[in-house]
Formats: sequence, C-alpha cells, structure tokens
Amino acid sequence: AFLVEKTDELFITNIKTFGNDKDLFMRNLEKISMQGKNVYRFAVDKVPESIKEILIKSNLSNKEIDHVFCHQANIRIIKKISQKTNIDISRFHINLNEYGNTSAASIPILVNSVSKTKIKRGEIILLTAFGAGLTVGSIIMKW
Repeated sequence: AFLVEKTDELFITNIKTFGNDKDLFMRNLEKISMQGKNVYRFAVDKVPESIKEILIKSNLSNKEIDHVFCHQANIRIIKKISQKTNIDISRFHINLNEYGNTSAASIPILVNSVSKTKIKRGEIILLTAFGAGLTVGSIIMKW
C-alpha cells in the first residue's frame, strides 16, 4: 500500500464491483479457482470502461494523462487497455519483466519505482486495477 494525500487538486475515483461466482470462486473452501479467459475478457472490457467513465467525470481527455499505473496482471491485458482507451502504451509504466504479477501490491510497487524520477509535480496520473470478486477501480489525480 501507499498513502496519497487528497488535496483540493484533481482527485476523482471510479470503483465498481461485478459479483461473479462462476469466473472466480473458492472450491471446497480451500482453493481459489479462476476461469482465466473470462477474467481476461472482464479486464479488457471493464477496465477501459472505468477509464473512459473517469475521464468524463474529470473533464479530461486521454491525451491529458501523463502516466498510467495499471495492475500488472499480464502484458496482453495492459496492451489491450492501452489500445481500447487510445492512451499511448508509452504512458503506461510496466514492471512485469522485473516482478511479475504482484497482485494487490502491483500499483504501489510500480508507483514507488518511478515516482522519484519520472513523475513531475502537477502531472496527471491514472491508477487502475481489477481483481478478486471481479472488481475494477480507477483514480485520476494531479501529482
């Protein structure tokens, strides 16, 4: 986790859940199971929707996003999100090759690794993730 102080500057959230016990479930109360193809489809459909909704709420265009920190599940999902939102892949920070999928820690690890050197005060960043329970959340904020 990491702490972000909310100010009067830009800070908008969009968080939704899509309960689904067919694609992500616990078998015999022991082991979590996932229908990978369906979770992939969920991610590449619902994350871009979340991003588009938050862009509308913030009155920003995709061109105004300086940095994107996306859950590091796999590179195919990240590339598809970039494509569906028309946010250039060069704005997406990626560390999958170094750490793999670090689950709920992926965005904090990613932000920590670039925040001191690549993000300038006043830039617009987008944080977006999806996960268990089939949830999706996005935040647009001024750094």
